[in-house]
Amino acid sequence: MFKKLSLLLLITISSLWSDIEVYFQEDEIEYVPKHLISVEFLMGTISRSEANIDEKVTIHDRSIRSTGIKIGAEDMGLRLFFSYRPLTIDGIFTYSYGLELDSMIVTDSIWKLFYGVHIGALNYKFDSGDSYKEENSPYYGFELGIIAEVFENYDLEVGARYSLTHPENSSISTAYIVDEILNYYLAINFKY
Repeated sequence: MFKKLSLLLLITISSLWSDIEVYFQEDEIEYVPKHLISVEFLMGTISRSEANIDEKVTIHDRSIRSTGIKIGAEDMGLRLFFSYRPLTIDGIFTYSYGLELDSMIVTDSIWKLFYGVHIGALNYKFDSGDSYKEENSPYYGFELGIIAEVFENYDLEVGARYSLTHPENSSISTAYIVDEILNYYLAINFKY
């Protein structure tokens, strides 16, 4: 008796379950995947802590200005980019490359807000007197900004990035670590 009742209850629940429709508001929005090419112009600072043999710690801020290129895709409110940025720091050419993942807050207007995370590597050259020591150091951080759809295939993007990285240079008299990179940028995105 108990087995028959359990079987009947299971059949009834399974038939009801198949008739239940789950509704998500996102189902009404039709997402069309798009490829993106972005050119950005950035400026910012690199903060570096320096300690010498007298055990004094000094914070050095270096300004950076650069252009960069990002290639990626956008789908369902997410963007994924591969980025490359040539940099000049203290008169020395260097570069960074990485991945960026953004989540967009889509509105009905031409404006979109986004926030995201990024990881990558920073190629850094240290001045060690008569030569330069080169090192690749990982970086990671977060970003946020706003996007304005200027034309159907073009967006204008304004954002900020905060990154942490740790290339180290140690010599007999001084040691320093790059701690923080903060930059602001303006980008033009081409969507196709």
